[in-house]
Amino acid sequence: MAVSASAPPSFVWDECDGDNEDRSLRPTLFLPEGITAGSGWHDFTFRVENLTDTAFEDLDIFLDKIAYSSAILEGSMDDSPEETSAHLDVQLQNPKTHVWEGVPFLDSDIYGRIAWTGIAPRETLTFELRLRIDESIPLWSKIDPDDHTGIGHFVVFVKRPDENGECTWSRVSDSYLIHEAGTDTGDGNASTPPSDALPLLALAGGVAVAVCGGTVYAVRRRRAGEGRL
Repeated sequence: MAVSASAPPSFVWDECDGDNEDRSLRPTLFLPEGITAGSGWHDFTFRVENLTDTAFEDLDIFLDKIAYSSAILEGSMDDSPEETSAHLDVQLQNPKTHVWEGVPFLDSDIYGRIAWTGIAPRETLTFELRLRIDESIPLWSKIDPDDHTGIGHFVVFVKRPDENGECTWSRVSDSYLIHEAGTDTGDGNASTPPSDALPLLALAGGVAVAVCGGTVYAVRRRRAGEGRL
């Protein structure tokens, strides 16, 4: 069972300058390789493992979602794809009730809290999520007009106060392809990324860096007293 606290954390995220990486926690993210727009809900999983014999109380876990209309970035996003995150719906299965609930995304519908919780020594917390992509999501490429494959990316941040009360963080990220509505990928969900998309997947880290900066800024603006799971 996760540790629970009866009061909001005493620290503030203004202290989180991005330089204090947390090696006590190991986050992992499991995404499908590809999703066809308009094909309904598709499950994915986030886990965070406490690698220590110490309990941590105030874990603040945020999910960033971002998507682009093109999966052809040519090394520096020369294709100028459209940001399409608003076409993604994400739900979290409440760990207490097992009911699917919408993740409350804020700030241009890009980031939202998964949980504000605690973790016991050597415990692994598992969060079941699901993703739905609207069939009307724009998918186009200036470089290749015949290409209608987009890219989606998730970044999950776990923040907590360290022994000095300063913010420490860990992060995991992963990408998936977005296929045009009606595309037959074998099972309507997972597919092997085509060879010309592999350079894009290598670029995912660059996208994550940009998202990371926005998230750190947004988390600093969290209002005191917001609820936890």
